[in-house]
Amino acid sequence: QILTIVHVDDRVTGCRTGLFTRWTPHVDRAGRDITGWKVGMARQEAGSIGKCQWGRRQSHCSSKLKLPIENNYPSLDGIHASSRPQEIVEEIVMNQLYIIGAGPGGLEYLSPITRAALESCTDLVGHGLYLNLLGELTAGKTRHKTPMGEEIARATLALDLAASGRTTALISSGDAGIYGMATVVFELLARKPKPEWATVHIEVLPGISAMQAAAARVGAPLAHDFCVISLSDLLTPWELIAKRIDLAGQGDFAIAFYNAVSNKRSWQLLEARQTLLRYRQPETPVIVAFNVTRKGEELTITTLGELDPEPLNMLSLVLVGNSETRRVGPWVYTPRGYHTKPELAEMIDHHDG
Repeated sequence: QILTIVHVDDRVTGCRTGLFTRWTPHVDRAGRDITGWKVGMARQEAGSIGKCQWGRRQSHCSSKLKLPIENNYPSLDGIHASSRPQEIVEEIVMNQLYIIGAGPGGLEYLSPITRAALESCTDLVGHGLYLNLLGELTAGKTRHKTPMGEEIARATLALDLAASGRTTALISSGDAGIYGMATVVFELLARKPKPEWATVHIEVLPGISAMQAAAARVGAPLAHDFCVISLSDLLTPWELIAKRIDLAGQGDFAIAFYNAVSNKRSWQLLEARQTLLRYRQPETPVIVAFNVTRKGEELTITTLGELDPEPLNMLSLVLVGNSETRRVGPWVYTPRGYHTKPELAEMIDHHDG
């Protein structure tokens, strides 16, 4: 006999692999009291139950799980406890939304968990460029492309698709939590929630950001304290951005500049350079990166004094070192202070200069 549970309340707990630790819902949607059921041995009784993600809010799972009815279980509309164990199939319906950071572009930089999530999806939502970068991983899935500047509509569509029962991935490049789509989803949930979105289980999967990929290509320019600043003033007033740049200069942070220029603006990067030149030398190493890990990748190592925004575009990333950042051969690195240790001090003094 089959009991279908389509709602599980906040007291559901467990882990992503599907091993339940405790289950204590009080009343199912049919109004039946099922307080006290426990499925802590779910894996041992039924084997693997698939990719179940559990959270502290409403949680749902599309897998089917076979559980034995023991003598002390309550009666449920014709399913009676008896001295002989029976089997019951519990089906919990899961509405799933993955918010995915697809990395800098090369598919080899996707994490295994991200690949698995993409494989499980029926629908992918994102800017056309980012969906195209996924290549063959989009095969057999419904692609929903939205243009740049339509982030709220994109996030709304992803939530609506997931709420309708479609396993959905909302795609950002890099990491979805760094100038990506994750915050748009949570702003919608906070400011303009729809009742049906309460049935959606959300999982944010991290990706390798462009600044990490660019830094790795040239060495370790972000190895000490650093900050990340977007130079786009579409959503943040320039006065606040300028203040952050000045304070980063005072604090001697290495800086990753996103949205350094666009088709309509380049003056912000020039102002940022002038501000930083008040605090560090013109010879400070700067890395300009374009399409890192993608076709047409370009990396240029220049200096703060020679930084020119003219050849840059919206896909360019700029890394500015701090006052200690230096070059060694083809590499750029920012020391963390190991030169103060006796075993390195003499060697570094010998090679520097």
